This record gives sequence, structure tokens and C-alpha cells, in this order.
Amino acid sequence: MSYNLLEENWIPVLWSDGRTGRVGIKDALKEAGNIRQIAASNPMDNVALLRFLLAILVWCKPIVSEEEREAARKDRALPTAWVAKLDQNKDCFELLGDGRRFYQDLSQAKERPKRPVSDLFAYLPADTEINHFRHVFDQTVALCPACCAVGLVRLPACATQGGQGLSPSINNAPPIYFVAAGDALLETFLLNWPVPVSEGDQPAWEPTARRARTAEIGILEGFTWQPRAVRIGPCRQNPGQRCARCGSDGPLASQLVFKKGRARKGDARPWRDPSVALVGTESRGKNSGGRESRGGDGALRCPDPVKNSASEAKLWRRRTRAILESLLGENESCPIPALAHARQRRSQLSSFRLACFEPFTKQAKKFDEDVDMWSVPAGLPRNSGLVRAALQELRHLDEFDLDGMLNRALDEVLVRAPRRNAKTNLWIKAAPAAAAAEQERALREHFEQLLRNLAEAEGDEAVRQCIADWRLRVETILCQELGRACHLIVGGSPLRRQEAINCAEWELRKAMARWAEAGSESPDENERRIARDKQGEL
Repeated sequence: MSYNLLEENWIPVLWSDGRTGRVGIKDALKEAGNIRQIAASNPMDNVALLRFLLAILVWCKPIVSEEEREAARKDRALPTAWVAKLDQNKDCFELLGDGRRFYQDLSQAKERPKRPVSDLFAYLPADTEINHFRHVFDQTVALCPACCAVGLVRLPACATQGGQGLSPSINNAPPIYFVAAGDALLETFLLNWPVPVSEGDQPAWEPTARRARTAEIGILEGFTWQPRAVRIGPCRQNPGQRCARCGSDGPLASQLVFKKGRARKGDARPWRDPSVALVGTESRGKNSGGRESRGGDGALRCPDPVKNSASEAKLWRRRTRAILESLLGENESCPIPALAHARQRRSQLSSFRLACFEPFTKQAKKFDEDVDMWSVPAGLPRNSGLVRAALQELRHLDEFDLDGMLNRALDEVLVRAPRRNAKTNLWIKAAPAAAAAEQERALREHFEQLLRNLAEAEGDEAVRQCIADWRLRVETILCQELGRACHLIVGGSPLRRQEAINCAEWELRKAMARWAEAGSESPDENERRIARDKQGEL
């Protein structure tokens, strides 16, 4: 049975006119101007497919000039000559057959397939996994060739560390992926087109890919890294059986060879994923509910949404800080290189959207996947003073310690009451965490409004007014949260409860006063002060 990914329809897409369907690789690139986006039902499938198509584009055309990029925008299509290499290497994209197969290990061809095909997708149950809403027997699960192809493409970006000695993919535990999203798939390609830096870089589908070894891991090798040695079993027509993922009938595969593939251990070559935010050590450890198996490489990852719901609710702050710092940085030196490139490739007068793909995994026992859209206002990227002002407000917000305010307020109120016990201290920690999701949702909405207002502000006075309005909203939200926490914690008479609220509000006002004093400079004044400091150092 032959199934060539260049021509077979297997990539789910949403067309610009609202239709949905599947296309092959060649049609996805040829019709990119008429396709709205890749439209798999799972967010991480979408980012994996996009990274795969970007790897194909870089393989076919490593360098794209600004003039060529603008011509493609004007024509609303990629020139046919850019992807002519595909027809010359058609055999590299054969999914089935007796010889070499796409993203499959030829050395496993003689192995008997024993593993369930659901191993390709973390969200399909297999073996004794219990963290699923749907429970099935492994022998009843089968996938169509199209879904098998999506599962193979998913492995380089999303493979997790699991049992049987299986290693995670090149980015360790899956991090948050940042992708600049255009109005059409063509624009998304042009915004995210990676910049290759490694000579001799090769993708995994090339026959000689494993033999070549460059000084550093390049885009093609990194985007197509093979953490599993896979060989899909035979596809058979089983009457009454349908694909467990898409529901289609036809020939289905139910078993495969699924073993340990490539691992980073022992490979000291540097690797920098342009779509991953490097934020230092704050993304791991107790603050994010992670362990050393979560990565340990400084990449921004999602905390455990169950065990550390408060940190998960505050994830938007760390994600936003990485985005804003990338608007200031220069290419590889910023937290998210892909965003710095997208900023340069986008018109200064237009806004653009960022898709943040957010997986959480813990040794393949838990898996949660989400996508969050973030909009960059048009006037923000071209004004570094406004970006720094927004970053300063975000840093001040991170310095607020609601637990400390509650502790000091209760020390004042309960001085004449029975001594505080361990249960009271637990309540102090639990009360703010209980409402963290609602509070952080409101803070995020107001911060995004601040960014929009700053982008439209004209003059220092308008900027100061935007910041003052933002701080007033922050004070209102935190005041409501402290009042709610005091109602939950403080027992006794209503007067004692009100006294605790008054003390907590007083602590908040003192913190807001320190915030106002620290951030009294306008963005332009701050820029001039930084310039003077640099001049003094010279």
C-alpha cells in the first residue's frame, strides 16, 4: 500500500471561506494564501504540523529576502520554484511500503509490531493509563494513515519522557511554543520562516540525515528530531472499525514498533529553538510546580494546573514578560527569537497576533494542552519606551505579596484574640489561591487594555494617565481580593472582620504608594536617564 504525504490529504486546515478539510503537503504550501490556518482539534497537533511545514520550507529555500517575502505577500502564494525540491525527493515522504518510510526507522522493519498505535498520541489511552475520560482496550484502537502521519509529525515537538527508558524530544519536557499568527497560513509562514545558521543541516527524512553531524543542532535537525524509533504495522480493512481519532473508515493500523530513538544525553552541541522562551531558572522548581524532569534548561513551561493552580493562574505574567522583552531584544539575544524576527518582518503600522501553545506533562502520566492568543498592538513594537513602561508595571505587580499583607493585617487584629494556629496559617495561604484564577483573569484583561491604551497614547501626559488608570484598577482588584480573604479567615464579630479588612487595605495602600514612587518617571524620561547612565559608564 502506498501513501505519499506530498499528495494524500492528511493535514487538517480551515480555508479562508470557512470550509474545513484535509490537504497534502504540496497543496498546503501551494494554497497557503487561501488557507486560514492549520485546524487540528488538538492545539499541539497544530504547532507540530506548522513546525513541520516550516522545516520543509527552510529545506527547500533556506534564505528568503525581504523583496521575495513582499512579492509572495502581493501574489498571495509561494512561488512554485521555492518548493521544486519536493518533487525531486518524493520518495522521502512515503508513509507506508517495504523500504524507507517517512519518520520511521528502517532498522525496525523486521521487528514484529507489538505496541498499540495509540502510543503516537498522548491524549489517546494506552496500557494502564487512567488519566483519560475515555477508557478502551488497546486491541480496539486503530488509526487511519492520515492520523498516523499526524502522530509521527507530533513526536519532534511533543514527545514526553516516559517508561521503558523513553527520552523526551529535543526540548526536553514540552515547553510553551510561541508562534506569530498571520491572517492566512501564507502570512504565518512568512512571519515564522526560521533563519538557518548551521552549515550541513539536514532534516530527518533525508536518507543521510543521521550520518551528518554539524557543529551545532540546526533548525532542520531540531525541528525533525526523532525521539522514537517507530515502524507502523500493516494497514488492514476491518469491517465496522473506524479511526479512533478522526472516525474515518478504510484501511487502519492498530499496532506499531515504538522504541527509544535519539536522545540529547551525551550530545553537547548547542541548540536554540526560536519558538521557545528562555527565561532562566524561574520557569522550573517550586514556583512552577516542576521537578528536574520538567526540563532544567530555563525554557518557559506550564506549571501543574492541579497541584499548583495559583502559579498556573499567574502564568500569563511570565509569558507576557517574555513577549515584551522579545519586542525589545535583537534576534537571538531576546527570550523568543521567533518574535524578534516576526517584529522585523511585520509592517510597523499593523498589529499581529501570537499563538501560545501551552502543554503540561509529567512523565507521560499527565498531559494537558491548551492554546492562548495574545495580540501585539500596532503602536507598541516601534516604541521601546512604552514597552519598557509596560514591563516596569508588570514587575511591580509581581512584587505584591498578598500573603504578607494578610499576615500583617491579622497580626494587628488578632493581637487580643486567641493565638493563631497552624490551621489559620493554612487559611492565609489557601484564601488567595482559591480566587487566584478569577483575580489573574481580571488583571490580565486590564493589563492588555493598558497595552492598547499605551499604543494609542500621544505624549507623556497621556501615558501617565494610562498608567494611573491601570494602577487604580489593580488596587481595586487586589482590595476586593483582600476583603474576600479576610471574610474567609477572620472569625468572631463583624467588627473584627471589618477591622481586618481595614488593616489589609492599609497595607495595600502603602504598597501602592511605594509603587507610585518607584514608577514616577515617564517612559521618555526613563529612556533619557538610561542613555545618561550609559554615557557615564563610557
